[in-house]
Amino acid sequence: MTSQTVLKLAGLALSVPALVLSAIISLSARLPLCGNDIQKVFCANWSVVKLSCVSTVVNNIINPYVAVFLSLEFVVIPPVLNPLVYGFQLPEIRKHILRMLLWHKTRLIS
Repeated sequence: MTSQTVLKLAGLALSVPALVLSAIISLSARLPLCGNDIQKVFCANWSVVKLSCVSTVVNNIINPYVAVFLSLEFVVIPPVLNPLVYGFQLPEIRKHILRMLLWHKTRLIS
């Protein structure tokens, strides 16, 4: 994998969740609030949405899709891609390990 590919994938991994979360926050920020009592110690988005005086149907629909998308992105996709990535690089990894073992062996002899 080239460094340019790694940079593209890292940028994608950082930008997609940031864009999705900024969309959720912007949806919550437009809601008028009728109270100020947040139930949790931390300020989760859903706790703020529940304080709204108006209908939160859009937030209710988008939040499950975002939760599923983020769980797929961080929990399911990496274990599926790991064997593919390391399978392509197996000869390179094997050579590197052999070089490391031979280096330690020669170091112990001298």
